[in-house]
Amino acid sequence: MKIKRSGWILLLIVAASVVCSSCGLTEGKRMLDKAAEEIQELADSLEELVMKWTDRGDQRTEGLGQVIAVEEDVEVSDFSQAKKAAVQLGLCGNAKEAESVLGERYQVQAGGVTCYRMDQIYEGIPVYRRGVSVVTDGDGKVDLVSSNYAEIQEAETEPQLDEEGLQDALKDYAAEKYPEWREEEISFTRDESSPLTIYCDESGQAHLAYVGQLMAEGWELEGCEILIDASDGKVLLSVPLYTEV
Repeated sequence: MKIKRSGWILLLIVAASVVCSSCGLTEGKRMLDKAAEEIQELADSLEELVMKWTDRGDQRTEGLGQVIAVEEDVEVSDFSQAKKAAVQLGLCGNAKEAESVLGERYQVQAGGVTCYRMDQIYEGIPVYRRGVSVVTDGDGKVDLVSSNYAEIQEAETEPQLDEEGLQDALKDYAAEKYPEWREEEISFTRDESSPLTIYCDESGQAHLAYVGQLMAEGWELEGCEILIDASDGKVLLSVPLYTEV
């Protein structure tokens, strides 16, 4: 099976958007800064490998998430139109109005195509690692889309856990997970503009959570991005900031 070269670049941009959306705060920004410069090089180096996958008889794009080729004639030239296209193409579940469910994350241009990555939001709160991507060709027409948008029926939007409770939960987790850390050197860094997120667990239940980076002075390479349930202080998710490639 042969796929035109522009198709590989489109798939790689979508893949980069999915990967970047799941990075930690610091690491994600670093990857986004380099994405446009490196995407063409990635296309060159990975094309042969991906062709080997497709030569087996199946197109193995599952790791990229739900990637869909678009047959409709939809033009997009900015984020506003990209959001409308996402709703029009059914990427946002039953949502009828894009501005209330999608926030702008980044725009990447490479190889003559453009990727608009948008984060899912719920009642003004970002939904953790959820969103949609709209990829246009050189003529500004939507070519591919990807989505891991979550249908959220109901979720709390006001935290019940106060700052003291949050700090106690972080200390308890650090004492268990990182016993070598000294309590006075532990820090919890968060984006003050959006310290809360909506986290959808494996069962589909939505939780309001505090999100940030848990680190300790001198142990930065062992830190993690952590989600603490904003109702009871339970650790919902912990992701190492640095993993071995």
